[in-house]
Amino acid sequence: MRHPEEPVVASEPMIFRDVVTNAGGAFDTDTGIFHAPVNGLYEFNFTIRKISGTGQFVFDIMASWRQICRVGIDSYSDDQDDSVSCSTVAELQAGDTVYVESEKDVSNLANNPTTFSGHLIQSYV
Repeated sequence: MRHPEEPVVASEPMIFRDVVTNAGGAFDTDTGIFHAPVNGLYEFNFTIRKISGTGQFVFDIMASWRQICRVGIDSYSDDQDDSVSCSTVAELQAGDTVYVESEKDVSNLANNPTTFSGHLIQSYV
């Protein structure tokens, strides 16, 4: 998924409508939430590049309302070029949810390469 819909609202799932692949349809483009289709081990990745403006920006990958990965950007000037990535592995049960959220409202991500991806590594029977 690329380029989240704006504005990004604090503590709400980021909405990604630009989906490259959604095999099995487990990612809901209306809510920004991935629903684990089976019990198993999953990998998730989130990358954000340059937020215009200054200040600290913090983003989390959440699994069923618990934080499983956190990244932050400290932006000191508009011409500063930063990027951060977060990768994590999580054991999920069928129906568990995964999404990305911001610690505060953000309204300037549309032209920045921001991605969220995930896949099943191994299913559990």
